[in-house]
Amino acid sequence: MKEMNYVYLVRCADGSLYCGWTTDLSARMEAHNSGKGAKYTRSRLPVQTVYTERCASKGDALRTEYAVKRLGRREKEKRITRRERLRSGLSCFFAGDVPEGSERNAWTVRALLDSKEIGRTGLYEQAEHSEEGGGLILAGPEVSADWENTGLEMDLFCFLCEKAKSLGIREIRIPSPEETGPKQAFAARFGIREPEGDGYIHIWLTDPEKNS
Repeated sequence: MKEMNYVYLVRCADGSLYCGWTTDLSARMEAHNSGKGAKYTRSRLPVQTVYTERCASKGDALRTEYAVKRLGRREKEKRITRRERLRSGLSCFFAGDVPEGSERNAWTVRALLDSKEIGRTGLYEQAEHSEEGGGLILAGPEVSADWENTGLEMDLFCFLCEKAKSLGIREIRIPSPEETGPKQAFAARFGIREPEGDGYIHIWLTDPEKNS
């Protein structure tokens, strides 16, 4: 995957909230608290991180930052509370199985909160891509309506990528964003490259230089 991008909210010394984006959260917070960050925070130090959300690309981060900045204070606080609940109570489970009546391999990630499934994603194998370590097709991610716009989709995808890489999977293929549906809308966030001749966007796990 490419360098990860983040959207964040900090709470300033006067209680106000500031939203920004970065590729390095630690360095950005150090810059804010040393007076070298945004003009808004320089007179409101110290600041404390209260919300972070991983984004697929710089463009995705900028769009998310814009959307968050347009929210009112109450909606921002709600976003912070929901994200904190995910951070403290979310459990992700990774399992491999072969669906009954199928010869393809399948891997699933389920997200549970208070023992209730709130999201899932996974990978499945197609015959034409079944070479050892070859690309697997992304299924999802899908989250329940109550947990949309909380960063859960990207959390699930990143968790899936980490597990897939540990299994020696070299790449993940995402259906072309030119198609319709939630998978394609998610794929469109990456901005990594145009779909190749096979109609898929390729996310390289073991050779990230190709994701450019």
